[in-house]
Amino acid sequence: MGFSYPFVYSGCHQIASFIGVNVIFLAKPQLNTLSMAQWKAKWPALFGLSVMMVLNIGCNNASLVYVGLSVNQIIKSITPLPTMILSYFTEDKRYTWTLVGIVMVQVLGAIVAVPWHEQTRAGAIGIVLCFISMLAAATKPVVAGVLMKDMRESGLTPLVLVWYDSIFSIFWFFLISLCLPDERVGVVAYMQKNAALGWGLILIGSSMAFVYNIVVFYLTKVTSALTNVVLANVKQVILIVVAAVFVDHITRWHNILGIVVFFLASFAYSYYTFTNKALSRSPSTVTKPADESTGLVKEKSNA
Repeated sequence: MGFSYPFVYSGCHQIASFIGVNVIFLAKPQLNTLSMAQWKAKWPALFGLSVMMVLNIGCNNASLVYVGLSVNQIIKSITPLPTMILSYFTEDKRYTWTLVGIVMVQVLGAIVAVPWHEQTRAGAIGIVLCFISMLAAATKPVVAGVLMKDMRESGLTPLVLVWYDSIFSIFWFFLISLCLPDERVGVVAYMQKNAALGWGLILIGSSMAFVYNIVVFYLTKVTSALTNVVLANVKQVILIVVAAVFVDHITRWHNILGIVVFFLASFAYSYYTFTNKALSRSPSTVTKPADESTGLVKEKSNA
């Protein structure tokens, strides 16, 4: 539709998120747990959330100038691995070798599923930008999980994190867009020619972004950073497959095999985590002491 101004568009998304959260706070004041104390105690991590979002989106878009989409998606598909490593150190989470193996197989399947072409470009600058974007995407849910760990004491609920994330991201996105002539001049010219279409795209996209931001933080709260990233990887591969089937018309057997392996590994991940959580909630694990013969120690290591 010609609206190729990602930083302005993303900035509008964050404005919608900020307005939406404040409306919720006005409607239900008990949900507003913002405080100066939490900002003083957690400001580096809270500020870092918005930086990671901007790095993810900005570096990802910039990388496509230097590398082909296939290379971009291959690098982004390994995001669960750094997420697992980061959560191991920052959230003190422990994973069984079974879960590590499942994630490794899923990442391998995602890499194989991406269709390569002879026209694939892989410039060094583009690869570096892809890795920065991937690491930012992997780090953000881990930082959010750490911030929400003591949610009752700090008041850092998913809604509060969306508030902090959006207010700083607004500043970063529009600052970058003002520094880029193509966006600064281009978006004004586009809105003058296609005002109705432009505002329609902004309003629809911003509304979806508001809902998405809240769901992502709540998903991290009730599951884990790793599950969040694995689900994002599922979405990413589905998009790749749909584009490959209807645009690139892939017929190579190894791409199809990669798709099958990826979704089998995703199913295995869901089944494994579900059965372990069900085991931890069973009466036997509640009444028995927490030793190595019960599922409690194992579940703690899988958290």
